[in-house]
Amino acid sequence: PPAPATPPVVGPDGVPIYYGPGPTPGYGYGYAPVPNPYGISPGELYARGGSLRNIGMPLTIAAIALMAVSIGLMAYGLQRTGVCWDGGSSHSCDTGTTYIGWGVAGFVGSMVGLGVGIPLWAVGSYRQSRAIKMGFQPTFAQPYVAPTHNGAIAGMRLLTF
Repeated sequence: PPAPATPPVVGPDGVPIYYGPGPTPGYGYGYAPVPNPYGISPGELYARGGSLRNIGMPLTIAAIALMAVSIGLMAYGLQRTGVCWDGGSSHSCDTGTTYIGWGVAGFVGSMVGLGVGIPLWAVGSYRQSRAIKMGFQPTFAQPYVAPTHNGAIAGMRLLTF
């Protein structure tokens, strides 16, 4: 079984220093000091990191999907440029600008989504790994009990995938 987490030691600046496992240069294979610049417990750091990651991950995936759709719209709009038809008494040509416009707007939106989603995902994952290095041991399955109108329901809640 893993060793219990060492209680925090306060550094010279008043910030707690936690000790995490691992081979660190200068410390061998023992417990090396992992500073905590966040000023919160490793469990809270893990939870906040999970929140950031859980926002960034779907935002990034949605931005990638939007980018694919917007590229498709722009390609379709370029194909439609110059297509003319004669509708009896009227003659008109399609410029494809509507599709190109929606494609460009979607592409810009996807770039914004990637610009926000990727950093959230990365920072959240980093904070979670930092909390684990500080000795936090995440629980991946947790008992779950909830009241209902005629009793209760119980089971296991998965906290990660």
